Amino acid sequence: MVENVYERAERAKLCDSVYVIWPKDAPDRAESDLIGRHLDMAKKFNANIIVRVPSDNPCIEPGEIDRLTFEFLYHHPTEYLWSNTHNINRNGYPDGIGCEIYAIELLEWMDETLKKPEYREHLHKYFYDKNRVKTIRCPNQFAKPDLRLDVNTYEDYLFIKDIYDNLKMGNKFHISNVIKYLDGKYVTK
Repeated sequence: MVENVYERAERAKLCDSVYVIWPKDAPDRAESDLIGRHLDMAKKFNANIIVRVPSDNPCIEPGEIDRLTFEFLYHHPTEYLWSNTHNINRNGYPDGIGCEIYAIELLEWMDETLKKPEYREHLHKYFYDKNRVKTIRCPNQFAKPDLRLDVNTYEDYLFIKDIYDNLKMGNKFHISNVIKYLDGKYVTK
């Protein structure tokens, strides 16, 4: 699954490099400080902008990563989290096809300021709690805010596996292919 996420992320044209951030700590600490992990990686590779794609989203859409990145670069308010990972502020996005964008200045501020474990583990939580999230509108052809394409359970995995198996495109599909397949599969007669 991580390989599919990585390869799909590589197809985003506005991202210079793609890295997998894997915890080096013991498994019980692996998810405890994502702020620190992302900041360390950004500093190691001299990144000014971090486009985060969760590894449990094997149907991310490279074009939507580019659309959000373009808007971020155009507007660039560094004090906000930018995201199109799901139906944020009624933007219409399915859950699991987008990304989150953090400016390095924001990650540094987060590292210095946010000490609560739930904020360190869930990078986006503070911004949702404080209503400091910017987003873009999902294109109408795949605006499906009730669709969930992330993997948190074995049933989720089977759902995504069914999509991959039936599209027969490896990981080179567009989100519109997924929507067409699911619309055809679940049409009521």
